[in-house]
Amino acid sequence: MSISISPTTYTLGSNAAAPVVSVTNNTPAATVTCTLNPTNGFTVTSAGSITGSGTFALSTPTTQGSFTFTPTCTTSTSGYTSVLVSPGSVSLQVNPVPPVNTGCDATQLSTPLNGITLKRQCSGAVNIMPSSIAYNNALTDLGTVLGNSSFPAYKYAGYSPTFTIQSGYYVALAFTPQVSGAFQLVANTSYGDGGTISLSTMPGALTRGSAGAICVQNANASNSLYISTSSTTCQVTVGTTYFINFADTNINGDSLCYNSGPGTCGNSTVSYTLYR
Repeated sequence: MSISISPTTYTLGSNAAAPVVSVTNNTPAATVTCTLNPTNGFTVTSAGSITGSGTFALSTPTTQGSFTFTPTCTTSTSGYTSVLVSPGSVSLQVNPVPPVNTGCDATQLSTPLNGITLKRQCSGAVNIMPSSIAYNNALTDLGTVLGNSSFPAYKYAGYSPTFTIQSGYYVALAFTPQVSGAFQLVANTSYGDGGTISLSTMPGALTRGSAGAICVQNANASNSLYISTSSTTCQVTVGTTYFINFADTNINGDSLCYNSGPGTCGNSTVSYTLYR
């Protein structure tokens, strides 16, 4: 019997197909039956045994490391007393989730809005309305902006973080869920525009269908994103880094300029109420 595994390497969080162990009977005159009892957290999701040639589908890897799989093969065909399996086992290398560059730079352009691209704004002011709480520092990490908290237990629930965004720029805030949960952002036009908002796996994905975009809402007073590990729309996965992107523009890339004429301001405000 010959055995193989595909793929031989797997990266956590890649959503690639789960590994499969294949066995091939190279001696047709003998009836050979093989079983596979993997350890280290893996299970066989297909048939428990194979007679002849076939495949064992494995569960999706969840832990990084190197794992070895050894089928057990037997035969009851007269004249054959043992089964030689070559190689004796196969190995799978599971790699960790690759690091995401959450560093900020103005060269990280948004996806085009009617041909207009926005630069990434790396620092600035956020007022937690209607309180007197204010933040003025790096605009790169969601938890830092929201009182040094983490998904999904962000601070300021019921309040409206209101971002001052420069014209021609967008803000992208990274977060990485480590537990299951959910939170919601709902536009609050008492303090700023709804603007364009999106959930993505890379900064600046502001248009539907663009690379990394998961959920996109064009500028609207009723914009809302419900972000959850169990949602069917704006779904996130534990261990993966995501970005919330804000821009005070419409779908055409025009600056909205809260409480003034479009295109007349140097900066404007975008406001969303946090619920959890």
